[in-house]
Amino acid sequence: KVWQVPYQGMLFHTVEEVDKFCEDHNTEVNSGSNHGALHPLLQDEMGVASYFEDDRSLADILHSRLEEAELSGLQKMTFKWKNSTKYNLASFIEQAKEENAIVFLAMHGGVGENGTIQQMLESAGVRFTGSSSDACNLCMDKVITGDVISRLATEGVKVAPKKLLLYNNLLSNSSCMQCAEESWVVLQSQLDSASLCIKPSADGCSTGVARLRNANDLKLYSSAVTANMASIPPNTLTDQRSPIPLPENAFCPFIVEPFIETADIQICKKEDTEGDESCDESCEELQLSGDSRWIEVTVGLIGKQGQMRALQPSITIREYGSILTLEEKFQGGTGINLTPPPADVISPAAIKTAQMRLEITAGALGLSGFARIDAFLHVDTAELIIIEVNSIPGLTPSTVLFQQAMAESNPILPEQFFKSIVDTAAEGVM
Repeated sequence: KVWQVPYQGMLFHTVEEVDKFCEDHNTEVNSGSNHGALHPLLQDEMGVASYFEDDRSLADILHSRLEEAELSGLQKMTFKWKNSTKYNLASFIEQAKEENAIVFLAMHGGVGENGTIQQMLESAGVRFTGSSSDACNLCMDKVITGDVISRLATEGVKVAPKKLLLYNNLLSNSSCMQCAEESWVVLQSQLDSASLCIKPSADGCSTGVARLRNANDLKLYSSAVTANMASIPPNTLTDQRSPIPLPENAFCPFIVEPFIETADIQICKKEDTEGDESCDESCEELQLSGDSRWIEVTVGLIGKQGQMRALQPSITIREYGSILTLEEKFQGGTGINLTPPPADVISPAAIKTAQMRLEITAGALGLSGFARIDAFLHVDTAELIIIEVNSIPGLTPSTVLFQQAMAESNPILPEQFFKSIVDTAAEGVM
């Protein structure tokens, strides 16, 4: 399903809300109702008209603002999309080809990120933002991605060792406790870890990611997958506080890795201010606690293939539990990210080394345009263990790409950020 969406239709927080707006609006237009023609009444109801000082139409105002912006290399918006219109993907691609348009891809996950849409656009000779179909397909498969990254060990970049579990393995574990116990002992021995992390081999965004602490957790997880459950309810697994969404395709391979303990980050009083009751926030500092020297980071990258530049990393901090939840990654008001990492936690020199290593990783994977890499970072050596690579990162306000761009020594504003992505696609040769 493809929508041509008027500007007003994009003033919602989620794709589901935009889709509902378009469905309702399209129904009203087809039935002859004027209620869906985006008259001022609807604009007022959405709180849009109050932002403007005159009575010009929203389209006229936006058009004049685009002219003032003088976005070089970009076609001016024609505002011919007065109504929401549904049509198929083939027609959309054909129209993009006729207009020599650049398609901005912002579909995080699924066919939008696994190379399917990219292959269709490549076949039609249509330029698009982001990485090629081959790079997207590679990065969606964690096993193949791991194979490529494993060649970078001498560069200070590696992946955790992995073991595959197929559907028949999960089915066996779900139906037989002895089978689950035997499987658990083998996995612990092979991966040399007391607790394990399990996830689908070709999905992302915390889908299906869980910490397993014992054989019973493995059995319960396997049972949920083979029963084709949408999610694992809280408190099913040991110390599991949030639901774990599961992939739609229960037959996909799952990978098991050692669970990597990260350091806790705490706000503490500076040593020389202990006992000073008058001390304010300036007397506080961030400190790592625990035995681990690893922290979890997420890092955006922008630029041409082979020349991508890593932005300032963000330290991702779980509010509770062992795994970052979908809400902590994408929902406003949840999750904690420190951008850029405070010098109390990791030195600027270590950050610079980590950025260089991430740029090497992006080059090895053939990434282009923009991307995001999640990794464990050792605060002393700047060594990286790559968790996953997103060839099309999520672009909700809660994701940290924009904050990272703004944290650069020469801040990159959101408009500049998007323009650089489109410019990179415009320079590509189909």
